[in-house]
Amino acid sequence: MGDIEPYIYTYNEKVKGRKENPSIELAAKACAAGNWDQGESYALEALKVNANEAEAYFVLGLVERNRRNWNASNSYFEKAASADPSNAKYRNAILRNGSFRRNEEAYNAQMR
Repeated sequence: MGDIEPYIYTYNEKVKGRKENPSIELAAKACAAGNWDQGESYALEALKVNANEAEAYFVLGLVERNRRNWNASNSYFEKAASADPSNAKYRNAILRNGSFRRNEEAYNAQMR
């Protein structure tokens, strides 16, 4: 059996910016640059402008995924999906979390 390497998550998700809520784009740019804490701050700002901003919840889900907080990440993706049920990327993000989590668990089991 070959080695199982942990999935190293890098930011490659597309986030839609909005003219009326520019904090979304700033959050995406911060995350893309690896500044997850700043991305989180911008996403929270975006939610102050619009508490039903699906993309802000999506970014927060990505931040928590990067922290490997799978339950919190899924919760944010669920909020994004509730805010915009027609956008499949939010549901797909939850499925990807499951894959990342299983990969990480398999790696940890192998290293014991």
